[in-house]
Amino acid sequence: MVSSPVIHHILYIRTRQANQKMKKTYIRPSAETYTVHAIQMIAAVAFGMKVQYHNRRKVQNFDEAEYVSIDELLQNSDFLLLSAPLTNETFHFINKSSLQKMKKTAILVNIARGPLVNESDLVDALKQQIIAGAALDVYENEPIINEELMNIDNVVLSPHKGTCTIDTRIAMTQEAFKNIINFLKGDEIALVN
Repeated sequence: MVSSPVIHHILYIRTRQANQKMKKTYIRPSAETYTVHAIQMIAAVAFGMKVQYHNRRKVQNFDEAEYVSIDELLQNSDFLLLSAPLTNETFHFINKSSLQKMKKTAILVNIARGPLVNESDLVDALKQQIIAGAALDVYENEPIINEELMNIDNVVLSPHKGTCTIDTRIAMTQEAFKNIINFLKGDEIALVN
């Protein structure tokens, strides 16, 4: 099972710029493949892991990570970190079919949007040990959490804390004020999915 410090650091790194180095690391897994679905935030580089990713297109001049197909992403992952936006393409990206392609030792981490994961399929996969575990910071039907997830030993649940850093909260507040001002002026506002 994934311990809380790992999840804490994954969430911490997600809210920082990807190229900043971690000053403190509780654990340092070695020789494992950490896979990222969507390149916006690459947390694993700080841990010194092999990084693979899938995105709509390959990121140019990014030597720290290897671009792979979705099937390779699922098959190779020791840790699969979801950090993609919710779109028609990503809705239930993690489902029975994709879970069966993953290693039995894989850990699924969702810090993006809850509906990227079909939670019923995830519950079945965890109970049947199709994958080793999961760590969720977001939920399919937030704020309601699937009760079955709360009763499984190989899952870590977090109360949607992915943005709980001072810098991120300040930036969110500034963006909200900017949107209010732009709305009152009749200007364009930033939309969030």
